[in-house]
Amino acid sequence: MVYGWVAGEMENTKDKPLYQKIIVELRSLIATGELKAGDRIPSESALAQQFGVSRITSKRALEEMEHEGLIYRVQGSGSYVKEQAAAPDRRAGSNTLALLLPFDSTKGRALDTIKGVNDCLHERGYLLTVHISDYDPEQEKEIIRRLVDSAVSGLIIYPYSDRQNIDIIFKLALQKYPVVTIDKYFERVAIPAVVTDNYSGAYAAAQHLIDKGHRRIGFSSARNVEESISARDRYFGFCQALSDNGIEPRDDYFVSVPEIRNSIDTTMFHGVLERLLDRQDPVTAVQALNDYEAISLLKATLEAGLKVPEQLSLVGFDNIELTEHVEVPLTTVEQDFYGIGCRAASLLLDQLQGRVLPAESRITVVPAKLIERASVADIRRRQ
Repeated sequence: MVYGWVAGEMENTKDKPLYQKIIVELRSLIATGELKAGDRIPSESALAQQFGVSRITSKRALEEMEHEGLIYRVQGSGSYVKEQAAAPDRRAGSNTLALLLPFDSTKGRALDTIKGVNDCLHERGYLLTVHISDYDPEQEKEIIRRLVDSAVSGLIIYPYSDRQNIDIIFKLALQKYPVVTIDKYFERVAIPAVVTDNYSGAYAAAQHLIDKGHRRIGFSSARNVEESISARDRYFGFCQALSDNGIEPRDDYFVSVPEIRNSIDTTMFHGVLERLLDRQDPVTAVQALNDYEAISLLKATLEAGLKVPEQLSLVGFDNIELTEHVEVPLTTVEQDFYGIGCRAASLLLDQLQGRVLPAESRITVVPAKLIERASVADIRRRQ
C-alpha cells in the first residue's frame, strides 16, 4: 500500500526534530483510519526517501512509535500498526467525571469554569472531581494516567501546552476514551475542544488602541507564544490588527518575560518598562497576553512614578475580577469561562452517550468581548 503525504496538511512541525515530523504524520494516518491495525508501515528506506531524511532518522521515528505502543516490528518483515486496546468502559458503572486544570481554583476565573462544568453535569446526575497539575507537564501526564485507570468515566482537560503530552492525548483518542480539551486543542487529534476566540479578541483589543490614536504599541507575553495555541492566536490577532491599519508589528516592541503563573509580580516588569519607554520612540500603549501581566505592568508603571493611562495605556485579556479593583480599572477582553465549562461538559456527555461529533464541528469557538475601562487614553487630540 502506498501513502501520500501533503506538507500543507501536517501539524506545524517547523521546530520539531526531523524524526518527530515522521511520527506526527504517521499518527495522523492512524487516527484518521488510513492506516489500520495490521497495516504495514512504509520501510525505513521508504520513509527516509519520502521525507528527505537519513535512514537513521526514519529508524528513530519507528523506534519511538514502537515505544509508544503504536506499532510493532517483525524482524525480516517490517513494521505494522498495532491494535489499540480500548480504554476500560466504565460508563455504565461510574457517574464520576474529572476536570484537570493547570492552576488552582483560586486563580483567575477558574471557579467560573468549574461551575459551568459542574452545573451541566449535576443536572444529568454526574459527579465532578477537580485536579491540578501545577503547570507541570509530567504531573499532568501522570494525573491523566491515574484518572483513566480509575473509576472516572471521562475527562475535561485544560492542557498546559498543546505541544506537550501529545502521546497520551493521542492514545485517548485512539481508545475512544471520552475526553474534551478547553483553551487549547491538539492539531490532527480527533478530540473535541472548546476555546475562546482568542484571535478576534486580541484583534479587537489592538483595534481599540489604534482607534484611540495609538500607533507605537507593544506586546507583552509571559509565555513562549510558540508553545500555546491560545497565546499564538492572541499574538497573531494583535499583529493582524496592526497590519490592517498600516502599522508594521515591530520585534523591538515585543517583550517576553518569565512566566508569572497567574500572580502579580512587578519586579520583572520594571525592566519591561525600561525597554519600551526609555528610547527615542517609546510605546504609548502595551497589550498584554493576560490580565495578570497587564496588572503587573500597571503596578510597575505607577511604582516608577508614571501615570496610567496618560503616559502609558494598557490592555489585558481574560477579565478576571481584579481588573475592576486595581488603581486604574483595566480595559480587557472577557472570556466566557462559565459558558466554556458548560459547553465542554455537554460535549463530554455526548461522547458518553455515544454521539459522534462531525469532524468539522470538533472545535467549538466561544466569542470574546472587549470590556472598556479607564486604562486606555485617547491620544488623537495630541497629534
